[in-house]
Amino acid sequence: MLLIHGDDDRNVAFSETVNFVQLLRQQNKPFELLIFPDDVHDFLRYENWLSAFRASANFFERTLMKGERVVGGR
Repeated sequence: MLLIHGDDDRNVAFSETVNFVQLLRQQNKPFELLIFPDDVHDFLRYENWLSAFRASANFFERTLMKGERVVGGR
Protein backbone atom coordinates (compact mmCIF):
# COMPACT_ATOMS: atom_id res chain seq x y z
CA MET A 1 0.00 0.00 0.00
CA LEU A 2 1.24 3.48 -0.86
CA LEU A 3 0.09 6.36 1.33
CA ILE A 4 0.62 9.97 0.22
CA HIS A 5 -0.57 12.83 2.40
CA GLY A 6 0.01 16.54 2.93
CA ASP A 7 0.23 17.26 6.64
CA ASP A 8 -1.86 20.45 6.33
CA ASP A 9 -4.75 18.58 4.65
CA ARG A 10 -8.10 20.11 5.57
CA ASN A 11 -10.21 17.47 3.81
CA VAL A 12 -8.72 14.41 5.51
CA ALA A 13 -7.14 14.96 8.92
CA PHE A 14 -3.46 14.04 8.95
CA SER A 15 -4.12 12.16 12.17
CA GLU A 16 -6.13 9.66 10.09
CA THR A 17 -2.97 8.69 8.22
CA VAL A 18 -1.00 8.53 11.47
CA ASN A 19 -3.66 6.23 12.97
CA PHE A 20 -3.80 4.12 9.81
CA VAL A 21 -0.02 3.69 9.80
CA GLN A 22 -0.13 2.57 13.43
CA LEU A 23 -2.77 -0.03 12.57
CA LEU A 24 -0.76 -1.26 9.57
CA ARG A 25 2.31 -1.63 11.78
CA GLN A 26 0.33 -3.47 14.46
CA GLN A 27 -0.94 -5.89 11.82
CA ASN A 28 2.56 -6.20 10.30
CA LYS A 29 1.22 -5.03 6.93
CA PRO A 30 3.65 -3.57 4.41
CA PHE A 31 3.26 0.01 3.22
CA GLU A 32 5.17 2.97 1.89
CA LEU A 33 4.52 6.50 3.10
CA LEU A 34 5.18 9.86 1.47
CA ILE A 35 4.36 12.98 3.49
CA PHE A 36 4.41 16.52 2.16
CA PRO A 37 5.07 18.99 4.99
CA ASP A 38 2.97 22.16 4.93
CA ASP A 39 0.87 21.04 1.96
CA VAL A 40 -2.86 20.42 1.61
CA HIS A 41 -5.12 17.72 0.18
CA ASP A 42 -4.72 18.79 -3.46
CA PHE A 43 -0.98 19.55 -3.23
CA LEU A 44 -0.37 23.22 -3.89
CA ARG A 45 3.28 22.86 -4.80
CA TYR A 46 4.20 21.72 -8.29
CA GLU A 47 7.20 19.76 -7.01
CA ASN A 48 4.89 17.80 -4.69
CA TRP A 49 2.64 16.85 -7.61
CA LEU A 50 5.70 15.59 -9.47
CA SER A 51 6.92 13.69 -6.42
CA ALA A 52 3.51 12.09 -5.91
CA PHE A 53 3.25 11.06 -9.58
CA ARG A 54 6.80 9.69 -9.58
CA ALA A 55 6.28 7.80 -6.33
CA SER A 56 3.04 6.31 -7.66
CA ALA A 57 4.57 5.31 -10.99
CA ASN A 58 7.58 3.81 -9.25
CA PHE A 59 5.39 1.94 -6.75
CA PHE A 60 3.14 0.52 -9.49
CA GLU A 61 6.07 -0.46 -11.66
CA ARG A 62 7.82 -2.25 -8.82
CA THR A 63 4.78 -3.97 -7.34
CA LEU A 64 2.49 -4.59 -10.31
CA MET A 65 4.85 -4.96 -13.25
CA LYS A 66 7.89 -6.50 -11.56
CA GLY A 67 6.02 -8.29 -8.79
CA GLU A 68 8.19 -6.93 -5.97
CA ARG A 69 6.72 -7.04 -2.50
CA VAL A 70 6.57 -4.01 -0.26
CA VAL A 71 8.63 -4.78 2.83
CA GLY A 72 7.65 -3.16 6.12
CA GLY A 73 6.71 0.46 6.60
CA ARG A 74 8.86 3.19 5.19
